[in-house]
Amino acid sequence: FATLFFWVATPIWLGRFTDNPSIKRTNQFMGSIAFGVWTYSFPAGWFNEIHVYDPVIAGLMLIVFTLISAFVTPKG
Repeated sequence: FATLFFWVATPIWLGRFTDNPSIKRTNQFMGSIAFGVWTYSFPAGWFNEIHVYDPVIAGLMLIVFTLISAFVTPKG
């Protein structure tokens, strides 16, 4: 339950830091994806409890997301 709550709260929280809609949407989108990636990558979380956690996939997801997110820039 806490994971879902904080995943929903992430874009709401990130929306507080700018009034520019383009920047706000980009930050909220990337923050939500990052939250999901990091939640999956943490070996003692919900994904581990339901037996879908794989450390190799988690590591690859972190690397790929980090590389891709470096090229995402808001238009504004």
